[in-house]
Amino acid sequence: MKNRMRRLFTHYLIPRVLAYGGKFLLKLLTLTCRFEVQGMEEFIAEASKGNCILLLWHNRLLMVASVFQNRTPNFIYTAFISQSRDGEPLALFTNSFKNGRTIRVKHNAKHGALKEMIDRLKNSQEILIVTPDGPRGPVYQVKPGVALAAKETSAKIFPFYWSADRFGSLIHGIK
Repeated sequence: MKNRMRRLFTHYLIPRVLAYGGKFLLKLLTLTCRFEVQGMEEFIAEASKGNCILLLWHNRLLMVASVFQNRTPNFIYTAFISQSRDGEPLALFTNSFKNGRTIRVKHNAKHGALKEMIDRLKNSQEILIVTPDGPRGPVYQVKPGVALAAKETSAKIFPFYWSADRFGSLIHGIK
């Protein structure tokens, strides 16, 4: 019984508190910020045509939902997220948005993830969100899977970043 309660707490309750509590805190944070988004028009024009990958570093995930949820509500975003316990809050957070979807990927199933990425790009109008450096790094080094998928499907890759230039003001960019 004790193990069952611990499992319920660690596998069910904590991920949900982190996901929904994080969503609430992010909403409060974005209410205090002014945003300047660079490159959004080009992104919308290309993403409307299909076959699009939104690329961002693993440590820059925080603001992506805040930027794209209100500015591009007609697109469906599908994020590749680890199937580990650490990925559960992020998957819940992503799926809590009406235009957010997830694909859960095992760490040791890179080839399966690449195949899924290629299939999604060929057969759907979703915008795939990928962190090419992944949670285990190396940080800021792109792994070859994204380039292979883009080449195979003629998908456009849009690197996305964000930075704060002063307290309360965020600059986002899509290049």
